[in-house]
Formats: sequence, structure tokens, C-alpha cells
Amino acid sequence: LEKQLTKERMFDIIIEHSFFIERDNMKYLQLREKYDKFIYKDSSIINKVNNKDTFVVLVKDSKCKKCSKLKELIIDSNYSYAELNQEDTTRYNKTIKKLNLSTDDVTAPTIIYVNKGKTYSFIVNASMKDFKEYLDYLKKIR
Repeated sequence: LEKQLTKERMFDIIIEHSFFIERDNMKYLQLREKYDKFIYKDSSIINKVNNKDTFVVLVKDSKCKKCSKLKELIIDSNYSYAELNQEDTTRYNKTIKKLNLSTDDVTAPTIIYVNKGKTYSFIVNASMKDFKEYLDYLKKIR
């Protein structure tokens, strides 16, 4: 009988301890959710470059009228792609530097082709026809 009580009490202690761990995890998750926006994270573009991926970058901003059409064009062309918002200056500057480009060379809309983690070519503020021809050209060299 004494062993059973001990086992039961140990089980109770484990349950209580689990509750405190769960409660602390919930607090942690709530705090993380609240303050996560203040923690800088590398952009997905930088991660893709570091992984030596091949993909297309669409540089955009809120004033860009062609950007949504370009996004559709990129999706229809079955490219792996990422978007870079020119208005997020810290991330934009860091990413453009990582791509070995100058911010003077890039403005919205721009399509940048990254091949195995290296900038291969890019086209800036062209007509929709030229952007489409550029994407068709990239299909041939992929």
C-alpha cells in the first residue's frame, strides 16, 4: 500500500510539473509573439543565396503599378521566386548588397535572376513585353 501511494504521489507530482512547464511554454510563446517583430531575421532571399538556390527576385514597392502583373507572370512561368520590398530599407539594402548590386542600379519594378546563389542578370523598369521576353530567355538558359 505504501508503494502504491508513493507511485500515485509521484504521478501527481509529474502532472503538476507538466502543468507548470506547459504554463511557462505558453507564457514564452505569448511573449515571443508579442516581441518577435523587434527581432531582426535575415530575409528569405539571403537564406536562398546562402543555400545557393536558383530563383527570381521581384523588387517592388507600394507605388509600383506593374508589380502585381509581374508577380503573376513569374508564377505563370513556374519560377521559384521571392519578393523584395524597396520600402523596407534595412532589409532591402542588406539584400541588394548580398546580391552584389548597387541600390542605384535597382528600382521597382526589377526582376533579378539568381543562379546557384549568384546574381546572373537583372532587368529594371522595362515594359511588360520586355519582362516577359526576359523570363522566356531565362527558361532557355535554366
